[in-house]
Amino acid sequence: MRRTMTTDKPHAPRREQTTTSGHRFGVPERVERVEEKGVRLTESIKRQFHREVPLLALRLPAPLIGRFKADPRIKPALLVSKNLRSVEPDPTSDDGAHKLLLLNTPHKDEVPDETLKVVQEQHVDLVETRLELTWDYWMADEIIARLLPQHLTHIPASFTIIGHIAHFNLRDDFLPYKYLIGQVVLEKNPAIKTVVNKVDTINTQFRFFQMELLAGEPNYMVTLWQSGSRYRFDFSKVYYNPRLSTEHDELSTKVQKNEVVVDGFAGVGPFALRVAKNRGGRVMASDLNPAAVEALATNVRLNKLADRVDVSCGDGRLKIRDAVLRLWRNPPFDSPHIPLLPDHFIINLPDSAISFLDSFIGLYHPLQLDNGFLDAVHAKNRGPLLHCYCFTKHVDHPEPDICQRVSAVMETDISRTTAGRFELKFVRAVAPHKDMYRLTFELPLELLLRPASAPSAAVVPAA
Repeated sequence: MRRTMTTDKPHAPRREQTTTSGHRFGVPERVERVEEKGVRLTESIKRQFHREVPLLALRLPAPLIGRFKADPRIKPALLVSKNLRSVEPDPTSDDGAHKLLLLNTPHKDEVPDETLKVVQEQHVDLVETRLELTWDYWMADEIIARLLPQHLTHIPASFTIIGHIAHFNLRDDFLPYKYLIGQVVLEKNPAIKTVVNKVDTINTQFRFFQMELLAGEPNYMVTLWQSGSRYRFDFSKVYYNPRLSTEHDELSTKVQKNEVVVDGFAGVGPFALRVAKNRGGRVMASDLNPAAVEALATNVRLNKLADRVDVSCGDGRLKIRDAVLRLWRNPPFDSPHIPLLPDHFIINLPDSAISFLDSFIGLYHPLQLDNGFLDAVHAKNRGPLLHCYCFTKHVDHPEPDICQRVSAVMETDISRTTAGRFELKFVRAVAPHKDMYRLTFELPLELLLRPASAPSAAVVPAA
């Protein structure tokens, strides 16, 4: 942004309109809106984002700039605008002895009286200057809002960042302009190298989103840090949602040192790594998706947690049962000849997690005849905690709906009054009439020890 200056007597140029984005100066009105579908960003489009803005400035000896900037009588009049500095070189000062302290208006009658008083008392020159603003000045949301057809509302200015990837979920009416949106975001965010948009189709087996490249490099291998752990994975082959980071942190705090966690839907390890590294827990982590398991194993190695996280690939239902048998009969952790029991189960597959809960019926039954097993179970004096993530469309009254569905699958009455350590926590809204929750409760020993073929008398009908 270049500045030019004149020393003519200040006059009254057109009043400047401010914007709502935090910038003082609006996008040039002459910028042509894009009507043609499939348009991409060009240099000719970028050149339209050029304008000159008149301002007033104080012409000061360079050593006095700091004192005038700090003067409380001057500060209210100074230019405060994102991406702009309030101090600029004086183009009429060949030796650099003077600088310009920019004010926030071109109109002398808008300068506070106390500022004008200082100018008069200190014999400071009040001069006119012009700011030359270019494409670099405006933010991506301002540019996109000005370029897209005027009938489009709720401009897609927000996106999810995963490492170097910007991930959009564009509405259908924005899809004709998706490449333009992606290219603007790419240019305006130096840390972003790849821009993608979620495609409606979902891999039904491994539950990750298909995506389309909008701009940048077709590089989906992500490296990032979260909560003290390093992650590396191919974002195009696994499910990962950084918006759940707070929930990952919160759930991990429920695990105490050396407790055992069975995570049958571990993904790339957002729960497993936090539990092992930050809480000192031990985790049996598995996933059905081979790409997720490969990334999980890599992340365990990167964070030096091989002695605390056991990684395997397979169906969650089978892995839950297998984990219990292995912990008791052949513990994978450094506990020679000391059988282990699970303290927590995590079922993080909200779209279908509840359907897996029948896996816990009779979970301990195959071990009842193992020497010392029942004694160990009763010595704990309580069952393991189950943490189950699920969706509900009953956003006004989620608890009855969730508890009814869980009870029906588990063939046991699960509610706030019947289950120990019960907690139902809102996680996030995923759609206007669809919320995500975490249901936590203590698994009843009667359910764990019951033969799988003998249902309980307390059965709640499915919703």
